Amino acid sequence: MITGSANTQTEMEILNARQRRQYEQFLVELDNLHQAAPFAKPRYHMQIFRLSGELMESEEGLEIVLGKISDLTNAGIFHGGPWENPANLLPHLVRYGLLGETIYPIVESLSELRMIAIATGKLDDPRINRSEAKNFLREVCVQNLDLLFLQETEESRLRPKLYKRANRLFRLISSTISLSGIATNLVEEITLLCAQRPIRTRRAERLIKLAEELPDEKMDESVLSSIEKLKKSVYYVSEASEKAGDADYYSLLSKMSSDDLQKEAEIFATSLLNSGISSPLHALLLNFLASNNYNLIPVALGLNEFGIADFSLNTDFVRQLIKNAVTTETANSVLGLHGLLNRGLLSRSEVRGGLSRLIRVELTKESEERILVFRPFAPKSSTRTILISGTICALGLPLGIGQGNNPTCQSARGLSLWSLHAPGLLLRMILTAARDGEVMLNFETQKLISKEPLQGLYGNQLDLDIDPVSALLVPHLDSLYAQLMSAAAARYDDPHKWVNPAMYGRWVPGEFISTFSLSTQKVFQHNEFIRRFYSTHHPEFNGNLEMIYPNPVGLIITDVHGQMLGLHAVTLLRIAHSPQGELRAYFYNPNNEGRQRWGQEIAPTVSGHGEVPGESSLPIHQFASRLYAFHYDKHEVGDEKSVPDSIVNSISRMAKESWGKSCVWLDG
Repeated sequence: MITGSANTQTEMEILNARQRRQYEQFLVELDNLHQAAPFAKPRYHMQIFRLSGELMESEEGLEIVLGKISDLTNAGIFHGGPWENPANLLPHLVRYGLLGETIYPIVESLSELRMIAIATGKLDDPRINRSEAKNFLREVCVQNLDLLFLQETEESRLRPKLYKRANRLFRLISSTISLSGIATNLVEEITLLCAQRPIRTRRAERLIKLAEELPDEKMDESVLSSIEKLKKSVYYVSEASEKAGDADYYSLLSKMSSDDLQKEAEIFATSLLNSGISSPLHALLLNFLASNNYNLIPVALGLNEFGIADFSLNTDFVRQLIKNAVTTETANSVLGLHGLLNRGLLSRSEVRGGLSRLIRVELTKESEERILVFRPFAPKSSTRTILISGTICALGLPLGIGQGNNPTCQSARGLSLWSLHAPGLLLRMILTAARDGEVMLNFETQKLISKEPLQGLYGNQLDLDIDPVSALLVPHLDSLYAQLMSAAAARYDDPHKWVNPAMYGRWVPGEFISTFSLSTQKVFQHNEFIRRFYSTHHPEFNGNLEMIYPNPVGLIITDVHGQMLGLHAVTLLRIAHSPQGELRAYFYNPNNEGRQRWGQEIAPTVSGHGEVPGESSLPIHQFASRLYAFHYDKHEVGDEKSVPDSIVNSISRMAKESWGKSCVWLDG
């Protein structure tokens, strides 16, 4: 009998009433499975899988299932299935099981629990030893760092229960085996995350903290060196700042000679440009320089020639911005200021004028409340300081604006596009939202206004892993987007044909083509769609024309199996050849996590193929296979007939065999 375990009473005590009922039923079914003849065991599997899945929805339940995995294995839970022999399992297939459909995630989770039991000596299996089980689990962690260090993506937002369960399992694995073996991959994860230059750097900082805690044994010297550099970028930067500490660093600077200050500024600039992370000590350095040696500010920020020129023309105003926005609590504004100056934005009257007004702005009650959510991260800073700091970041890091764990990709895309091409408009929106509690857009002859109080919008319950400008504006932008979609809903075509130019700006081309209808699940003239995309964007078929403005396009996001997850708004920034000579599509992804797996070996990259910080990229044919809508100029369409049938048919086949499986295809 399985139910007579001596630990049952202890296990029951850590569960809530609902879980206790599930566990009692689980023990009954486990006993039935144990007593069943081999040919009859499968009839009990589904019920145990269901109950195991429900228990594994909490850490306590997961621990209890782990405690029973030996009993489950010996009773025959894997009998007759593909998971029966642990020696035959492959680490790279684990992800597909954990993120699969129906019962597969539960069975895969139980399989990993069995491997934990073998690795820790709690279960003996003649087919695989403890060392082999540990190596298996370590390799699984290496190949699924995104599940171990969970980051929100389009898929995780749509399937939160599945991803949280997987993350719970990986955290259990990591507490069981040594993570020193994955240090190299962890460093790579941090490096690629920082390469995207997100405004919000908390996740990178958490991973750096984790890297710091990893055991040193058997770590490669180069890995140890990389971890040390990452630690320095966050906690201390120079030897002088390390010795002085946060409290005494400012006073130490006042005792330095001009040459030493020059060297200190250069060290901080190098750290900033290499890591993309601003240290609180960097904020102290800038404030000291703003008051005492402001000629070294360009050095400390690592400015290029454009940035130096912009600083020279606006020196006093830069010093004013530093004093009003750059604090140890808002240190990410250091990198924002670097980008702002390198873009030459302060020499634009609308930007300088907007920032000047923001320094004096009085926030509405609702705006104060939206900015106050950042107070836990900046308890000593005023809401105005937090907002100015966030605005500097939004202007300096337009591709670092992210949607967080919010279904607001259109709004995030808008903020990024305005920062890139209409910074004055973005500043006006920030000012009117903060000061007047409203934002206004024109739609043809209509004036649309989003005004406080805003009800029933995502923005009122935003996930807070976003920047202050997003926290302030997204509720308004959601309201305006809904109004725009409503105004264009009755028209004969996809409403985005009219909504996108109204939302983002008149520079968005008026011609629009879409190949997919979400409401009907039909695909229209896909071959013609691909020919139009290639003849307007591919240099070989459009007369070698480069893009003038970014294009707000629609992608169909797919999971690791190529199955459709939903529609996603991104910005196609450019089409260009990579350093390797491959023609690629470079795009802005509002979820700030461009390294996703979309099936069919499609995996966007964020570095290594000529990407600038914040860009994702794909070979153009892979990008086209997930594209469903884009804008174009009708006067700049090349010869569609010159696009080879082989290219068109290959892309259409990729689409049909992935997201298009469940759709009705019309006219090719």
